[in-house]
Amino acid sequence: MNEQSDEQRNYFRIFANIEVEVVPVSEEDVKQRQCESFFRTSVGFRLAKELYALDQENTHILRIISDRDREVAAYLKMLNKKIDLLGQAMAEHSEIASQNLQENVSLSEGGVAFDAKEQCGKNTYVALKITMLPSYIGVMMFGRVVESKANESNDYYRTSVSFLSVSEHERHILARHIMQVQSAQQRLRNQLSDQT
Repeated sequence: MNEQSDEQRNYFRIFANIEVEVVPVSEEDVKQRQCESFFRTSVGFRLAKELYALDQENTHILRIISDRDREVAAYLKMLNKKIDLLGQAMAEHSEIASQNLQENVSLSEGGVAFDAKEQCGKNTYVALKITMLPSYIGVMMFGRVVESKANESNDYYRTSVSFLSVSEHERHILARHIMQVQSAQQRLRNQLSDQT
């Protein structure tokens, strides 16, 4: 097994419904261009990303406030949740019914696997725009195709992509979404076991 595969297995992986846009790019594109230049982004997409960045900047301040006054901190958290819900509603409203929604996407901090209509060559490069639902928070990054195999009926290709140069901010967005999905799945399992 190669080093890349071993590294990929070190990440937690989830299966979820996620919007994935893929644009084939060259190695020169990866070196010379910003990934964002390959995609149109909606106001909602940008808003969700900015709100998330502000949340991260204010986390430390909220902890300090929480240590001093829990009631004020609880109120600020509630206001933050309201703002997040408004941002999510705006993002949903500004997104046109997407043809990029994928079911059963396998996502980790190191890469993504999804169903593509066209086969991608192994070791070729792609620009990715990944939008996590229902938050509409997204990331855009370059990746390298690890595998692209046709399914039995040849109606799609299961494509695995390894992320290239993931920033700390992007890694945090991915990790947070993965933890949220895992928590939701665990709650559902607990509810089902309580019912039996």
